[in-house]
Amino acid sequence: MPDTITKKQRRKNMQAIRSMGEGNTAKKKCNSLFGKPDFAIKNYKVVIFIDGCFWHGCKYRSNVPKSNQEYWIQKISRNKLRDQEVTQYYTAHEWNILRIWEHDLIIELEETIDKIVDFITEAKQQVGDSYSNIIFNYLTS
Repeated sequence: MPDTITKKQRRKNMQAIRSMGEGNTAKKKCNSLFGKPDFAIKNYKVVIFIDGCFWHGCKYRSNVPKSNQEYWIQKISRNKLRDQEVTQYYTAHEWNILRIWEHDLIIELEETIDKIVDFITEAKQQVGDSYSNIIFNYLTS
């Protein structure tokens, strides 16, 4: 899929994403939270996981390698169980959790971004927070 924006705009977008972790509310790959979410916004109690199709056993896109199948079946099963535990943990602690399949980012990028933005917007409204829209600007630019 070809890029639809210029290299200069892509660079600006990527710089904005990196800067979100510097004193703002969004964190990329938050290792301090349970399950190590790919994105977290603690102020809104939001965690987002992007699950790789192979590693998390996507029923549409995951294929078990032909060699060492027993190992891979067990490994992927453990990953799926851990995903369930993580989801239950955040649900029990009243966090907003969103799981996205890797292939959704490849096949339906715009729809997936819209889904993420809507998810964060709804979480923000639940919290009733008055923070700026910097998070939405970098997701949609």
